[in-house]
Amino acid sequence: LNISLPWNGYAMLIGRDGTILALPRDGEEDWGLKELTDYSYQDAIKQDTFKPDEFNIFTRAATVDLANEMSGNPQGVLSFNLEERMVGAWSDVAGVGWKLLVLAPEREIMAEAEELRSQLRWVAWMMVAGLLLFYLLFVTFLWRRAQQMSAKLSDPLSEIVEHFWRLTESNYRPPKPDYDIAELQSVGEHLVTTSNAISAANEAKSKFLATMSHEIRTPMNGVVGMLDVLSHSRLADDDRKMVDTIRQSAFSLLGILNDILDFSKIGAGKLELVEAPMRIEDEFDAVSTLLDRVAMEKEVELTAFFDPGIPPALIGDALRLRQILTNLVGNALKFS
Repeated sequence: LNISLPWNGYAMLIGRDGTILALPRDGEEDWGLKELTDYSYQDAIKQDTFKPDEFNIFTRAATVDLANEMSGNPQGVLSFNLEERMVGAWSDVAGVGWKLLVLAPEREIMAEAEELRSQLRWVAWMMVAGLLLFYLLFVTFLWRRAQQMSAKLSDPLSEIVEHFWRLTESNYRPPKPDYDIAELQSVGEHLVTTSNAISAANEAKSKFLATMSHEIRTPMNGVVGMLDVLSHSRLADDDRKMVDTIRQSAFSLLGILNDILDFSKIGAGKLELVEAPMRIEDEFDAVSTLLDRVAMEKEVELTAFFDPGIPPALIGDALRLRQILTNLVGNALKFS
C-alpha cells in the first residue's frame, strides 16, 4: 500500500468476488470509504462476507463496467468516472486469484501531454503570426519595389513623350538623358541625336530658302523697276493694262518670295512687325487690283467697301496686312 506511483496514483487489491481487500489512504477520498482497520473479525466470521457491500466494486454503479472488465480479463486498462476521471490498470496476482488495481487521475497522466499540446499550440500560433508578419512585410516590400519600378519607367517615358511633342518647337533641344534603365537611356540618346539632325536639317532649309529668295528677288526688283518706268511712258490703254497686269504679277511673285523669307524668319524666331503709318484703303485697292482678273475668270464680283468710321490713317504693318488680305481673298476666290 505504500508503493510510490507517478501521477498521484495508488494501488489496490481486489478479491475474486470484487471486494476491495486493501485500500490505501490516498484512495479513501476517491472511493468515499474508510478502510476497516479496526474491524471486528470475530463478528464478521458469523457473516457471509468480511466487508460491507460498499467495498464491492460490483455493487457500485460507477465501477460496474470496471468490475466486468476485470472479471473477464486477467489484465487490462480502462478509463472510468469516480470522483473524477480515473485510469485503472489491473493484473492478476498469481496463486490467489486476486487482482492488483493501479489507479491514477487522468488529468495527472495527461498533464505533460496537455502542457506539450499547449506549448505546441503556442508554437503554432507564433508560426502563424510569424508567417503573417513575413508575408505582410514581403508584400509591402514588393509593393514598394513595384512603385519604385513604376516610377523608374513612367517618369522617363513621360519625359520622352514630352520631348517628342516639343520637337515641333523651333530651336528646341532635349537635354541629355540620365535614366537608370538602359533601354530608356538608349531611347533618350536617340531622341537627342534625332533632334540634332532635325535642327540641322531645318537650319539648312532655312538658309537655302533665304539664299534662294534673295537671289531671285534681286532680278525681280529689276523687272519691277523696269515695269514702273514702262508704266509711266506713253502707251495705249490696252498696252498699259497689260503692263499693269505684269507689274502686279511681279509684285505677287515678290510677295511669294517675301512669304518664303517670312517663313524662314518665323522658323528662326526673328519675325518682327513694323509700326508705320498706312492707309487701309490703299491696301484694299492693291489687293483688289491684284485679284480682279482671278475674280473675272471665276465670274465672281469682287467689291471693297469701308466703314466711314475707320480713320483714314492708321499705325501698323502694311505688308503683313496686305499678306493677310491676299491670302483671305485669294482663298475665297479659289474655292468659291
